[in-house]
Amino acid sequence: MTGLYPHRAGPVLNGIEMSEDIQTVAEMISPDYLCGYFGKWHLGHGDTPQHGFSKWVSTEDGYEGKFVRGGPLSNRSDYHQHLVDNGFSPDSVSEI
Repeated sequence: MTGLYPHRAGPVLNGIEMSEDIQTVAEMISPDYLCGYFGKWHLGHGDTPQHGFSKWVSTEDGYEGKFVRGGPLSNRSDYHQHLVDNGFSPDSVSEI
C-alpha cells in the first residue's frame, strides 16, 4: 500500500493502525482518479474509507461480515455472468 517496509510504515502486526502521515498509493496518485480498496484491511479498523481510498469494501477479522460470499452485499455484477457464459472463468475459485 505504501511501498515501504512494515517497520518503516509502522504496522508490523495486523490490527496496528497506520499513521495518517504515511501515504498510500491512493494518496500519491492524481486526485482525478477514484481509488477503491476491496479485501481484508490489516492496517487499522476496516469499516470506513481511509488513507485516500474513495470506494471501500473490506472485512474485519478476515472472513466474517456482510461482504463475504453469501452476505447481503456479496452479489456479483451481470458482467461476471457474461464472462462465465463466454468461457472466461477462473482456474480456481475460493469458497470463503
